[in-house]
Amino acid sequence: MAAHRLVSRRAVLTLMVGGGAATLLAACGQQQPAAPAKPAETKPAAPAAAATSAPAADAKPAGQAAPAVGKDSFDWKKFNGETIRVMVNKNGVGDMFESKNPAFTELTGIKVNFEILPEDQFRQKSVVELASGSGSIDVFMTLLGQEGLKFLKAGWYAPVKGFIDNPALTSPDWDFSDFTEAAIKAQTVSGAGIEPTLVGVPISLDSQTLAVNKDLLAAKNLPVPTTFDELEQAAQALTNKGQNVFGISSRGKRAAAVSMFCTYLHGLGGTWLDDKGEPALNSPEAVGAFEYYGRLLRESGPPGSSNYHFYEVNDIFMQERAAMVTDAIAFRSFYEDKEKSKVAGKVGYNPIMKGPAGQFPIVYGWGFAVANQSKKQEAAWYYAQWMTNKENSLEHHIKYGQASGRTSVWNSERAQREAPFPKDWSDTFAYHQRIGFPQWVPPVIPVSEVRDVIGDVIVTAIEGGEVKPAADKMVEQFRDIVKRAG
Repeated sequence: MAAHRLVSRRAVLTLMVGGGAATLLAACGQQQPAAPAKPAETKPAAPAAAATSAPAADAKPAGQAAPAVGKDSFDWKKFNGETIRVMVNKNGVGDMFESKNPAFTELTGIKVNFEILPEDQFRQKSVVELASGSGSIDVFMTLLGQEGLKFLKAGWYAPVKGFIDNPALTSPDWDFSDFTEAAIKAQTVSGAGIEPTLVGVPISLDSQTLAVNKDLLAAKNLPVPTTFDELEQAAQALTNKGQNVFGISSRGKRAAAVSMFCTYLHGLGGTWLDDKGEPALNSPEAVGAFEYYGRLLRESGPPGSSNYHFYEVNDIFMQERAAMVTDAIAFRSFYEDKEKSKVAGKVGYNPIMKGPAGQFPIVYGWGFAVANQSKKQEAAWYYAQWMTNKENSLEHHIKYGQASGRTSVWNSERAQREAPFPKDWSDTFAYHQRIGFPQWVPPVIPVSEVRDVIGDVIVTAIEGGEVKPAADKMVEQFRDIVKRAG
């Protein structure tokens, strides 16, 4: 890529953390509409939010205690003098939790031993401690696509629904019904033979977008693609290899590609598992999706796309070397950074494409879980509910750029006035919340190993290899990996 200078991985990570990204979430913009709202007439009907008439998020101060009337009434001081240990991922929002701990302790009398770690260390340490059964962790952040099924089957999640339904343990102001359906799904573990189980409470949400360089599309008089066929046609028309400009960039690097490939797989009719819970990734529809994704990046993507993680994908778009990108909607903060991005002010944020089987944008996010081994579960639940209350969720949304899963936050006049999101970004995110799909990776316990072998087929497709034999081999590996994991 002769004319292309990659921004360093460290610089990209610094931007992500500095911009307050959670999972991949960050923001930097101006206007935000109310949401979730009624879908536009040109868009298909979609699930409604869990509630549409909740009180505004900025209507009541955080932590305002309900008066204690009897032994069954809610009282913020019920666990005064307890000490809990909280473990979080250092991803921007974790810093906010740390800053809020003194207010929580003042309200409740519960002291907080707070540990914030970079994601890799956070994952390693939390798994070791939870597996030990020691009860050393009381509250922890969780991302279900990575660990939900494994943690549920291991018995590491406390059943939070029991806390939510207990009026003596949950503040009436907290209002579970205020969370959107997408936010609740993002904290619900499901899969073949698994009763859907709520294991956490939502902190924030992320999704995907088809981001486009509006100037490059306008120069070719091209509309924004809305279907997979239109996407491929536009990508071909926008590619000019002589000038080192490519129609599209998307992840191609093995396991890293799987979460973005998900929306292509399902939109084109494939699925992770069949009705019996067996891998279905060598079906005609799945093979067609692999072939489509590979052809798209091979013919209209930058050279070396099979080695592209999100760092490279987004950098080439920021340097005006790719006209379109499919990746996390959170990367808006990268694109709009005027010091590092040449596309600042030129980007359009659009819904993910429709295919023959429908439209499948992934919607996922971090939540707070209470450890099942904790000896202080009720005090731990106080922490999880207070940090995700309406006022704190509003602050996540506005100050830290963490897109909220609360209806009241999206409908808040303050959020619409102050949140750093532009209208098309907010419209796309709100629409995706109504139709979102939470299974961005296969719902199996050894998800990391399975992502690796699925990623091998993606690489084969990008590099022009024979996809069907590669998919057949991968499905056998998939089965063996799951079998060995028990």
